[in-house]
Amino acid sequence: MPVHQVCTLLRAVARIGDQRQEHVAHLRTVEDQVEARAASTIDTVVTAFAASSSGGGKSISARRAASSG
Repeated sequence: MPVHQVCTLLRAVARIGDQRQEHVAHLRTVEDQVEARAASTIDTVVTAFAASSSGGGKSISARRAASSG
C-alpha cells in the first residue's frame, strides 16, 4: 500500500475518533439534562402530592403516628 494511502487512512481513523469523542460528550450532556429534568419532575410530583394529601404534606409515618394516638 502506498504511503499516501496509509496517511489518508490514518487521517480518516483520527477523524472518526474525534467525531466519536464529540458524540460521547454530546450524549453525556443530554444525559445530564435528562437526569436534571427527571429530578425536577419527581420533586414537583412529590411536592404536589404532599400538598394535596390529607396529611398536609406530612410523611406517612407522621400521619400514622398522629392517627394512632
